[in-house]
Amino acid sequence: MDVQKLKEAMEKLKGDMGNALLTSDIVMQKDGQALVSHNPNPKLCALGTLMVKQIVDITKKAEVKLGNKLMLKLSNNQALIVLYQGDYIWGSIFDESKIQIGLVVNAIVPDALKNLKEAISS
Repeated sequence: MDVQKLKEAMEKLKGDMGNALLTSDIVMQKDGQALVSHNPNPKLCALGTLMVKQIVDITKKAEVKLGNKLMLKLSNNQALIVLYQGDYIWGSIFDESKIQIGLVVNAIVPDALKNLKEAISS
């Protein structure tokens, strides 16, 4: 894992999302501790890690193949996107009123996932 590449991936996300990005953390799945953050939210890191583990466990038990991203609609025009790859989870909350959701889902998220994969395979 290359921490510098994780930092570069975070900077790219910040540039792509601009002021729509409210908080973003790349964490280790085993302990929920952030490796790289933008407006860090340690409580969300810890609870988000538990949520992802539970969703992965539930889908395995149900014999449903889960992809590597989740999106949740929150209150106040906010959304949570969670990317997970191996031992790493990248959670970001953004303001939907400040960016087109199609841009996020079809361009920004795939790019961020590619950058995450490259950083952790280094």
